[in-house]
Amino acid sequence: MKHIKAVKEPWRHSSRYKALGQMLVTKQHLDKLAAACIDFKSHGMLNGTCLSEMLQALILMLLDANTTIQGDNEEGEIVDGPTLVQAHIQLAKTIHKIPHI
Repeated sequence: MKHIKAVKEPWRHSSRYKALGQMLVTKQHLDKLAAACIDFKSHGMLNGTCLSEMLQALILMLLDANTTIQGDNEEGEIVDGPTLVQAHIQLAKTIHKIPHI
């Protein structure tokens, strides 16, 4: 292990008062995080990002021939697919000032 990872970084995270104990706790936490990361990777839990998962799901939904994306269904059937919601929000025209206490 490098000196910077083992000593300098935990020292920087300590309060400099009785730093050795704080450094050992920091090192222990970092070791546990590294072990958890390895465990998660072995179970396939850290593959990709949330965005890549949603993008993949959207692509699969678009490729599905039975899914209607836009417009109404003329037969009145329920369509599996994204729902388009249009909303209007009107904000106050004046700024409400909160008095300082």
